Amino acid sequence: MFSANSSILSYRRFPQPVFKIFAIALLAILAGCGFHLRGTDITAIAPGDYTVKIDSAFPELQFELMKMFRKNGFQLVENDEDFQLKILTESSDLDELTPDAELTISLKSLVYQIRYTIVTGDDTVVLGSTLYSSSSEYQLLENYELASDANKELLNERFRVKAAQELAYRFSMVVSGYLQ
Repeated sequence: MFSANSSILSYRRFPQPVFKIFAIALLAILAGCGFHLRGTDITAIAPGDYTVKIDSAFPELQFELMKMFRKNGFQLVENDEDFQLKILTESSDLDELTPDAELTISLKSLVYQIRYTIVTGDDTVVLGSTLYSSSSEYQLLENYELASDANKELLNERFRVKAAQELAYRFSMVVSGYLQ
């Protein structure tokens, strides 16, 4: 039987200054041999280090993307870009999932999708055709069926903002990886 005071179960705490010196020495050794944590690359490429063109035939999405890319520090240009985000498709589908027994309340699902690609200024493919998808479920009363289009547009606006945030992040990661 072991007791709580047994020397096997007890441990010695290092004094605070000794622990700090040990931690700093360990970090210095690891950094000296080229080790770094994933995502903490010291030579990370900033979004402002290259120019970007956003090519989209969907004006509302284009507006949200340009707003988000500017907010994240990207240099947006119309010509002579280093990289281009091409929006190939944007779709929004409203599906009815399950009506209740009295047919007064139905559960709707709105699925929002964007297909995009990333290319260099000379059309070298950096990221082939990729799908971004998001969905939301909500209840709709039968009396308010006419408001369905207004609800769908409101949800689409939210989806566009969320998609612009996600695409700006994905774009940054893909291009940083390509340039390194």
